[in-house]
Amino acid sequence: ISGVDNMRLEIYNNGPITAGYDICNSFYTFFNDANNAGKVYSTACSSSSSDYMGGHAVSIVGCAYHT
Repeated sequence: ISGVDNMRLEIYNNGPITAGYDICNSFYTFFNDANNAGKVYSTACSSSSSDYMGGHAVSIVGCAYHT
């Protein structure tokens, strides 16, 4: 499922969805730095990255609509 509106419809019609993503060590380094509090980590990571740590998944059970 791609796109916020499509995810929202899927959750509404069929219930929770799961999203998977890769985590690299740089992710933890970024969030362990107090200067990055409230910032968004946007560095790409993949299983071929030298600091790849593993895959993670989250279940999305709902989403709010903001205008």
